[in-house]
Amino acid sequence: MLGFILAFNFLIAAWFYSSAREIGKNKILWFFIGLLTCFFLGILFLKFGELYILPLETGVSDVFRDRHIKTYLEIATMVLISGYAYMLKSIFLSKKKSKIQF
Repeated sequence: MLGFILAFNFLIAAWFYSSAREIGKNKILWFFIGLLTCFFLGILFLKFGELYILPLETGVSDVFRDRHIKTYLEIATMVLISGYAYMLKSIFLSKKKSKIQF
C-alpha cells in the first residue's frame, strides 16, 4: 500500500506540473507544492485518523484485526487529498474563462 500512496502523491504533483505548464506558471514550484501538500496532508490525516478513529491496539492480534480498517482509512485519506488537490487546481491553475462566447 505504501507504493500506491507514493505513486498517488507523484501523480498529483505531475497533475499540478502539467496544469502549471499549460497556463504558463512556474512548473517546478507547482510540482513541489502538489507533492508537499499531498505528503503533509496525508501524514496529518492519517495520524489524526489513527488517534481518533482506529481503536487502541494492545497486542499483535489487534494489529491484524484492524488491518482492514487502516486500509479503509488510507483510501479515505487519498480521496480527501484528491478533492483538496482538485480544489487547489481549479482555483489557482485553471484558465479564466471568458463570460462572452463568440
